[in-house]
Amino acid sequence: MPIANIVDRRKRQYRSCPITAAIEPSCVDNDMPFADQYDINEEDITTWFEERPNMSLYLAINWANKFKCPVTLYIYDFDLDEEQQAELEQTMKEFNEELERLTANDT
Repeated sequence: MPIANIVDRRKRQYRSCPITAAIEPSCVDNDMPFADQYDINEEDITTWFEERPNMSLYLAINWANKFKCPVTLYIYDFDLDEEQQAELEQTMKEFNEELERLTANDT
């Protein structure tokens, strides 16, 4: 079950190409209200965040389905406006902080 959830953040939701796609392991969403719970210690987690710009929705879904752990697929307009770019950068910052926290707990 690679794609566990899809979050569509496009302003032009009926445009399927080009888009920017990003994934994160679904366990990152465990603290969200009503979220399904996924194992944060999943052995198949190979990345905490990846992004692919300028692709079709079809390719984004295929790409996300190749991960072995459950992932959340985020979909953005390819030409991100300032607000979306800031949101994406904040998300990446939060994932890096979470990764550092998890790594620190393992030692």
